[in-house]
Amino acid sequence: MQRNLLMNSVSILLLAAFTCSAQNSTAQDHVAEDDKPFLLNYPNLEDSGGKVVLTNDRVVLQRLVVPAGEWEGIHSHPGNQIFVHIKGGEWSGLLGGESEYSGTISPDGGVGWMDAIPLSAGHNSGNTGDTPIDLIYVTLKDDAPIAPEVEHVPQAYPDIPVELILENDRMIVQRVQVEPGQWTGVHNHP
Repeated sequence: MQRNLLMNSVSILLLAAFTCSAQNSTAQDHVAEDDKPFLLNYPNLEDSGGKVVLTNDRVVLQRLVVPAGEWEGIHSHPGNQIFVHIKGGEWSGLLGGESEYSGTISPDGGVGWMDAIPLSAGHNSGNTGDTPIDLIYVTLKDDAPIAPEVEHVPQAYPDIPVELILENDRMIVQRVQVEPGQWTGVHNHP
């Protein structure tokens, strides 16, 4: 179950993030200065920066784990971010010291969009559940569309159903599950 969920979530990320085959870097120790504005830092967590999974000229993928009962600490979000809960859980949040939400459940495989939140807003989220929450953030590096001349349409496969998860002016996120030995059918990539 966890492996299938991870594969589904990774498939979502692959569809969302890999629109080019630019030079990739997976070394956490060699995060480029140009990538730092796109990275999250949760100051209260032992592993405050998580792990940079991939970076290229268009996106940064960062994996963060929020242990049960831990608050991330006041932090910012650069915006233009999609997040995927590899392992979901119970969240509570503060904005400017006031309760923003409490006991919100994010399911395994749950996906969402994060707009920019400046540090001055006093944003803080906490895992108020009893299991770790495992997240991947995909941060788009540019506000401009990657290919503005291309029609913004969802992916379609003739032999496999596709579930629309999120769509906005920047991105379409879909969930596709391909079983072992299953063929997607002839298709194109919009």
